[in-house]
Amino acid sequence: MSSSRPPGQDAVQARARSYQLEMLGESMKENIIVAMDTGSGKTYIAVLRIMAELECCPPEKLVWFLAPTVALCIQQHEVISSQVPAARIRLFIGSDNVDRWSEQRIWDAALKDVQIVVSTHAVLADALSHGFVGIWKLALLIFDEGKLLPQYP
Repeated sequence: MSSSRPPGQDAVQARARSYQLEMLGESMKENIIVAMDTGSGKTYIAVLRIMAELECCPPEKLVWFLAPTVALCIQQHEVISSQVPAARIRLFIGSDNVDRWSEQRIWDAALKDVQIVVSTHAVLADALSHGFVGIWKLALLIFDEGKLLPQYP
């Protein structure tokens, strides 16, 4: 019998530790904060949650992954891209001149057919505050390095 999951997802979940699967399960029920030591697999939990969301969300919805620095955005984009290769992923950082995207058509073109966006908090905050992205468009919002959130908008 074939799985309805994207290719490789069963293998990805098979590698998950029991506590990672427990956190995934809890995140499917409610909003959660995963506070664990460095190297304990928080990003892997996020990848599992992203894959689960992509299975059930409508195609017009986005998964948005926020990281506090450009370096972390680049790192997490690489990780997510390698773990979810079938997904259409965009990295939005300052070198893309995102701060100059002042028209809806620019945002619409940048987000066309995209399933996952990785950016800093400021990029999403600007897009939301100027109305280029509506909060209703987000199926899942992941905050990386949550301990740093009070420092960012």
